Amino acid sequence: MRHGVLILLHNNYEQARKLISFFDKEGNHIFLHIDKKSSFSDADKTLFLESACNAKVTFVDRVSVQWGGYSLVQASMNLFKEASKYELDYYHLISGVDMPLKPWKDFNDFFEKNSGTQFVSYSPEQYQNSLQKRVKYYWIFQEKIGSPKRAIKQKDIWKIILLAIQRIFVEIQRILGIDRRKKNSDVRFRMGSEWVSLTKEFVDYIVSKELWIEKTFANTLCADEVFVETLLDNSKFSSRVMPNQRLVDWNRGNPYVFHIDDLNELLSCDKMFARKFDQNVDGRIIDALYSAVK
Repeated sequence: MRHGVLILLHNNYEQARKLISFFDKEGNHIFLHIDKKSSFSDADKTLFLESACNAKVTFVDRVSVQWGGYSLVQASMNLFKEASKYELDYYHLISGVDMPLKPWKDFNDFFEKNSGTQFVSYSPEQYQNSLQKRVKYYWIFQEKIGSPKRAIKQKDIWKIILLAIQRIFVEIQRILGIDRRKKNSDVRFRMGSEWVSLTKEFVDYIVSKELWIEKTFANTLCADEVFVETLLDNSKFSSRVMPNQRLVDWNRGNPYVFHIDDLNELLSCDKMFARKFDQNVDGRIIDALYSAVK
């Protein structure tokens, strides 16, 4: 099978090079979006290109990504649009802090066995209604605020003020009964994980809906966890869906960063990917995992 690996990358370039090396197989194509805020030199680009001897590597147009903002949707769309130009069997949207959990043959065999399936994880049904406020109201300052927790931790007064204004504005919308979903009353909005593995046909469908995506999800909150799920659930592709095959631990962290002591747990897991890994927290687990699956 031919796999497209779509990577949203911000930092930890040496870690990302190992990720690229794992997917460096004939017929594969690796697409990289580098956050425009991050420092990325021509030397870094050269090192990335040298990490792949068999797979193709393509860099897509860069966007300055803010947590929770539409910019993350745009970065994902830049990857989908570029990747859709190539005939591949599966398109895996991952972050630069992900790692594969299976040897290449097992990884490839799994997707070949389940060919035609979209691997997308929805949020539990009991949370779907409470999450609708992300797309129900206008979050007009999200691109300037980014992560509220980070703004408060860093005592960024300007962002904290904007955060307070935005919360007041959302509350006013709630009181007035504003619901921007009314413009798409025939659409059922769904939430889930932004990390997905998709077929060529569905990626083409996503790209064909680019204008609708922008019109519908601009000035929303965390739409990166909404737009793929919504398109899928309201399309003919919804008949063949499985969970996204990602191991993410939200019980021990936000999410938890895996350490070397977690190696056995990771290798015994039945998922294809895991996140999160950080070379600055524990690079040993990255080296050990890579050695085990390469």
